[in-house]
Amino acid sequence: MTTVLRMCLRRLRFALLAVAATCVIVLGVLAGITQLAMPWLTQHPQQVERWLSDRLGRTVTIGHLDGRWVGGGPLLALDDVRIAGSTGSAPLLIPHAELAFDLLAAVQRNKAFTEFRLADVELRLVHEGGEWKLRDFDLGASSPRDEPVSMGALGALEITRLKLGIDDPAQDLHLQFAAPVLRVLNRGSVMRVLGRVRSAGSEAPPLELVADIDPAERSGDVYVGGRDLDLPAFAAGMSPGGVRPLAGRGAVQVWLRLAAGRIDDVRARIDLKDAQFAASDPVAIGDGSLIEPRAAFDRLALVARWMREADGWTLDVADFVTALDGKPARLTLERRGDDVAPHWRAGVAAVALEPLGNLAMLSARVPGELRRWLYLAHPRGSLEQAEFALHDDAYAVSANLRGGEATSVDAIPGIEDLDVDVVGDEAALLAQLPDKALRVNFPRVFRKPFAFSRFGGDVVARRTEDGWRIETDRVGFEGEGYGGELRGSIDVAEGRRPSLDLYALASHGDVVAAKLFWPTNTMPPQAVAWLDRALVGGRIEQGRVAIHGDLADWPFHNRAGRFIAVGALDDATLAYHENWPPAEHIHGTATFVNDGMRVDADSVTSMGNKVTEASATIEDFGPLVLDLAAKGEGGGPGLLAFLRATPIGKRYQEQLKDVAVGGRGVVDFTLKLPIKEVEALALDGKVELAGARIDHNAYGLHFNDASGVLRFNQKGFLADALDTTFRERKAKLTVAIGGYVADPRHVFEASVGGTWPVASVFADVPVLLPMLGSVQGESAWTARVGVDHAENGNARATLGLDSDLVGTAIALPPPLAKAADASVPFHLDLGLPYAGQEFSARLGAIAGLRGRAPGGGRAFGARIDFGEGAVAAPPAQGIMIGGRVARLDAGSWLDLVESGSGGGDIVNALDVRADDFVFGGREFDDTGLAIENTPAKTTIRIDGAALAGTLEVPRGDLAAHGITATFARVHWPEAPADAPDAGALADVAPGSLPPLHLRVEDFRLGKASFGSAQFDSHPIAGGMQIDTLESHSPNVTMIASGDWTGGAIENRSRMSIQLSAQNLGRMMDALGFSGLIDGGSTKATIDASWFGPPSAFALPKLDGTLAIDVAEGRILDVEPGAGRIFGLFSLTEIPRRLSLDFSDFFQSGLGFNSIKGTFRLAGGNAYTDGLRIDSPAAEIIVSGRTGLRTKDYDQLMDVRARAGATLPIVGALAAGPVGAAAGLVVQGIFNKPIGKAVARRYKVSGSWDKPQITQLSRIKAGKGADTPPMPEPLPPDEPAPPWQVTPSGEDGGGRF
Repeated sequence: MTTVLRMCLRRLRFALLAVAATCVIVLGVLAGITQLAMPWLTQHPQQVERWLSDRLGRTVTIGHLDGRWVGGGPLLALDDVRIAGSTGSAPLLIPHAELAFDLLAAVQRNKAFTEFRLADVELRLVHEGGEWKLRDFDLGASSPRDEPVSMGALGALEITRLKLGIDDPAQDLHLQFAAPVLRVLNRGSVMRVLGRVRSAGSEAPPLELVADIDPAERSGDVYVGGRDLDLPAFAAGMSPGGVRPLAGRGAVQVWLRLAAGRIDDVRARIDLKDAQFAASDPVAIGDGSLIEPRAAFDRLALVARWMREADGWTLDVADFVTALDGKPARLTLERRGDDVAPHWRAGVAAVALEPLGNLAMLSARVPGELRRWLYLAHPRGSLEQAEFALHDDAYAVSANLRGGEATSVDAIPGIEDLDVDVVGDEAALLAQLPDKALRVNFPRVFRKPFAFSRFGGDVVARRTEDGWRIETDRVGFEGEGYGGELRGSIDVAEGRRPSLDLYALASHGDVVAAKLFWPTNTMPPQAVAWLDRALVGGRIEQGRVAIHGDLADWPFHNRAGRFIAVGALDDATLAYHENWPPAEHIHGTATFVNDGMRVDADSVTSMGNKVTEASATIEDFGPLVLDLAAKGEGGGPGLLAFLRATPIGKRYQEQLKDVAVGGRGVVDFTLKLPIKEVEALALDGKVELAGARIDHNAYGLHFNDASGVLRFNQKGFLADALDTTFRERKAKLTVAIGGYVADPRHVFEASVGGTWPVASVFADVPVLLPMLGSVQGESAWTARVGVDHAENGNARATLGLDSDLVGTAIALPPPLAKAADASVPFHLDLGLPYAGQEFSARLGAIAGLRGRAPGGGRAFGARIDFGEGAVAAPPAQGIMIGGRVARLDAGSWLDLVESGSGGGDIVNALDVRADDFVFGGREFDDTGLAIENTPAKTTIRIDGAALAGTLEVPRGDLAAHGITATFARVHWPEAPADAPDAGALADVAPGSLPPLHLRVEDFRLGKASFGSAQFDSHPIAGGMQIDTLESHSPNVTMIASGDWTGGAIENRSRMSIQLSAQNLGRMMDALGFSGLIDGGSTKATIDASWFGPPSAFALPKLDGTLAIDVAEGRILDVEPGAGRIFGLFSLTEIPRRLSLDFSDFFQSGLGFNSIKGTFRLAGGNAYTDGLRIDSPAAEIIVSGRTGLRTKDYDQLMDVRARAGATLPIVGALAAGPVGAAAGLVVQGIFNKPIGKAVARRYKVSGSWDKPQITQLSRIKAGKGADTPPMPEPLPPDEPAPPWQVTPSGEDGGGRF
């Protein structure tokens, strides 16, 4: 630094100090003068009034003045100050003011030498006429002012406790502020305003206010702001634009520029953290509910500028963020032109829709419906770029939206992740949708959002005369389980609903995806529920949808429009009703027309059944009636499973549970199903069975090769006369269930008819099979089953069985015996299941039956009563036969009962009475037969006039005890002339018989009476030993013994029989031939054997000898041939007569001394070489053969009369081996005196009925005969003829 410069600086410092010292001195002097002048001023207020009037430019009057020194200068307290207004204006009244002088103002910032101080001032800043004006400068009385107060020459104006109101009626803006201290500094033509303001009533930190205002020009700059503003506290209940701050803190700064009372430029900077706002006016969201929307922001920051220009204004918003990490956005809005036809232009970049929407929904200036939509829809997304220009009705728009989202509200669909580029003008708009994922939600119409994995295309909106037409030539989409493209147009006009002309092609899709497209707002709920349930699975190939018409007419009931959707189905499943089996693997076509639908299929399966043709139709989703028709085929198990799965099958599940079906069937049915009234369904169908097998496992019934038609409807089923095979025979099967039954008491009916043997009919009752061996042949049978409606959970089931038995022969004893060609009605009623059930039956007028089937812990029991009367209760076990019959073959019935008496328990009881009782080949009048079984024995009782007795058969150790028979009487009739010659024990092995013990008190054979009789036998090796066979009576005695040996087929009896009587005549009387012989002690001996049992005894069968010896007696006068009735005993006739005949000879009677002779019996002939009859009148010798089997004669008879005697011939010998010829000789020749002839020889030949008697020679006494010698008898060892030999076979059992 140079010396000169240093000297200059020193001089300057001294000068400044001098000036400062001078100023201080001057100020001190002024202060002193002022303090000296203060009392004077208070006493002369007019000087102050004049001084203020000069500086304010207006007349000022002061009511009272007081002064004091404060700080750097004097302070004048002014009361009742009146400041005159402008021309025509009321004066301004100030109750209290202060005028301060500050001598140090020059060295202080924002200080003035003179200050006019006011308190409790209310100011109102009003925007009207396009300008901002200060109104109501009130200092005690409100006086509107056209102009603000001028500062005049005042240095400063200080207002304490200021209240400032800001009103903009056009914008409905009303704010109230308060400032503790507001200073207005006079800068000449400019006033500087300094202060801190806050909302009225708020204790929040105030905002800084700095303004430079030119009152004369009403222009200037204003700054209001704070860097740490507590927004809700500052607002203190204020709601500008209807938005009420709830939270938020940060910087709010606003710069304004005024010109001519108008705001020409506004700049703002806002940066708030955790800001929250609420709407002052609630939003009506529907149903009378009101909601107070709120919005919250992590950070709300922006920089904005609004600037007026010559022909409009421009608003720019930059760095607009609503989140801590938000991307800055920019908005521009321009307005040009006049108010009549302004030009608008807007542009945005990277603007998030959500915060704008949230803020807009809070403002009361936004229309209520839009606020409601903004609240409920909550639009989101980002406008990456948008430009909009509007003038009159012309506009142009360009926008790029990314990630657009909005919730569906009312009829406006919701959308998610929308990317769209829009460009256009008032004539047309083009929306370009890139192929990407999109989600559309329209809950008012569709229940579930449409989630597209790909949705894109171009959409054009063109203006029409009355609205817009939205159209596209292709929008491709790929949704959840479907994909395709959309074409067509939508006409939108104000005041009416849209009109659609759309066409969609679904290249593929899942059937269940169709559930997304039910318009739930128009479709009946039942229809929606049915479609949801019915469409289970499958695919749609090449689906097509077309809709044309006004939505006001939807769903086009009046044909004002048309909706049609057609799709090819593949492997689809239709569950048309929850209680019916679904239709699966559907291949066909689905068609929806307006509010109806139809599905036509050429391939369907249901529970394994194949349907070749099917259709499902709903004409109108309103009434919702499903018409289903199907034709197909399936296997028996599948068809039955389908049937059981239907409501009808479930209704009759008890009747179907044991049924099994095999084979195949063709199904054809229609179903009319009112979905709303399922109980009113109408079903009509049939199943054509071919070669099916039908089984009823519970009853063991099996039907093969069943063919025919099974009909069914909603009430039941009917299989009418199916051709089938049952138990290896052709049959007709009919089954009726439910509404098809003939008897309303029944829920189930079935019948089967065909021709079977009885054994097949009763194959399910094996206990009867042994008895059914006597029933042979085949007859037509009809079995009917009926099941009653269930009562208390139980359903009574019955079986009815009918046949006329033509073709069936019953080889049972009469009256049950029946020829095959005879018609006898048979009917059976049986409860089902038959185990333990009661049953009844009737065989024409022959017999009735009541019984109980085996099972359920109960044995089989049956009662058969002959006749048409009521049947008694069945026994506890076995079969009991009772009643009265016209004819009864006891032997046959004993054979039938034999299995019962032997423990077989088939027929184990019998109590029958017969008008004609047949026993042992004989017939008895009015005789009863009873059989009683006890654990120890079986007792057989016979009770009648000719037969009365008891047989006892022990049930244990029969070989030791044997069979015991005790009869009071046995009056055995003579065998009929045509009776067959057979033994009663044929085909019985002798060794198989137990011991037999027979006692008869009164034994008669025909007319013969033998008195008491006894028979005893016991088994031996290879046969039976007959120990005793004897009878005793006063007139005849018979004693016999022998054996019976061999097998059941080849056996032989040997007997030695002795007959004796004291009087042959009385013996003959006892034998039933009274009046033939008088006297004659008789002995006869038979030693013989024969093929067969002892009961087969007959003279033609014997091989052996017969010797007779009759003592003195007399043959009485008889008619010729009378002696033929006398015969020898035959064991076949025990109970039969013996068959060796004795005859009388002479018509007038013949006394004899003796009759002696011996016969050899062989080959069915009796040979003798000299039967001698010695009488006082003659001697008769008979020799030759008598054919006992051929019933002929080959004999010679020599008759030698005693000398001098005449011989009256009285009769003939008949029916025996020797007497027949003599009897004929007597009849033909000797019925006159013999004269002198000593002897005559006759040949007797021919049959017994017509013998031929030829006289051969006459022999003088003492001379030999000149005739041929007597014929020689056959040798005794002549073999038995073939008809006596029984064919060989196995031993068998039998009855004695």
